[in-house]
Amino acid sequence: MIKKTLFGFLILVVSSSVVASFIILGSPGQERVRRMDDQRVQELQMISSSIDQYWSENHALPETLDEIVASRLYSAGSIRDPLTGEAYTYTPQEAGAYVLCASFDTAFEQGTVDYAPKVQFGNPNTFWNHPAGYYCFEITAKDWNSVTPVPIR
Repeated sequence: MIKKTLFGFLILVVSSSVVASFIILGSPGQERVRRMDDQRVQELQMISSSIDQYWSENHALPETLDEIVASRLYSAGSIRDPLTGEAYTYTPQEAGAYVLCASFDTAFEQGTVDYAPKVQFGNPNTFWNHPAGYYCFEITAKDWNSVTPVPIR
């Protein structure tokens, strides 16, 4: 009798732990979706960094993302969505400005409990925040060759 009660109690504890982990961490499917969005942000960050390198060397923006990939001088990584295989949208603007767009499955806002991208360039607090769905980041290329003086306080 005691063995059956103890066994039943252990099953209850293990079952409760599994249910609690799904509630706290989310399901494996939700985690997979978050990781895909995390990868998208990381790839956009690498693309942005490569565009900065291109801008620094050529004082112009590339016409397409394929131009960066073809040169092999830049570490853009992938220019395609990891799930759909569709190319990220890149639109060069004037004066070193450009737009990078992607579709996200979940919203991310720094400070929420959803997830945080592991690699963060620029302003890590808010720049790569995005809603769920198609979203565009407006970016201005940085010249890595110019020295910006540190402000004196």
